[in-house]
Amino acid sequence: MRNLRDTTGLSLAYRFAWRMEYFFVTFTGPAQQSGSLDPKARLRRERAERVAAAYGSSGCPVPAAVQEVIDAQGVDLRSTEYTPELWERLGKFRGQ
Repeated sequence: MRNLRDTTGLSLAYRFAWRMEYFFVTFTGPAQQSGSLDPKARLRRERAERVAAAYGSSGCPVPAAVQEVIDAQGVDLRSTEYTPELWERLGKFRGQ
């Protein structure tokens, strides 16, 4: 899975907390699992969905690198209508 470096819409505090959680999952978390059960893949996908939501709220298209990470879950945000249900789903992240 591609390393996502886009930080659009992510605060410094969120990026720091995300890095710490990713670090701890890497060294002390559960074992790597397949598909959507992998904790590191889940963290990368949630971050990518947050970035996609920031692009969507500004009316910009979702970049291909962000979409590649999200595709692991099978959600194509480039062709998705931004409905209130989608925003609600994308907003259900830690602390939001």
